Amino acid sequence: VSLKHLRSLFESRDWWRLLPDVRNVLAVDGRGAFATNNYAVTAVADDGSFAIAYLPTRRTLTLDLAKLSGETVKAWWFNPRDGQSTAIGGFPNTGKREFTPPDLGDQLDWVLVLDNAAKNHPPPGTQ
Repeated sequence: VSLKHLRSLFESRDWWRLLPDVRNVLAVDGRGAFATNNYAVTAVADDGSFAIAYLPTRRTLTLDLAKLSGETVKAWWFNPRDGQSTAIGGFPNTGKREFTPPDLGDQLDWVLVLDNAAKNHPPPGTQ
């Protein structure tokens, strides 16, 4: 993981608005064991305009999209190894949805970025 890429990711969003999802309000299943190297960490902006989930290993993460603002949530995979973003698509912000990283490698980390589509955020990692 390059810190340069992670910095670009956080600078592409209002990172100072992020609050840890410690009560599992957004992430409802698939986080892994707490206090291990295999725990998926999630955070949500205080206004619900975006969320970020770091997945240290491949797994399916179930998120409650209703916890985000706006009618449509735009989802992205961000590769912290090379700084590339891939749009997953737009989803109604109702109910739970599963997300699984695109790469089959068990030891490859990924970042899932969820945006209120109406905010027109740039691709994660770009300005």
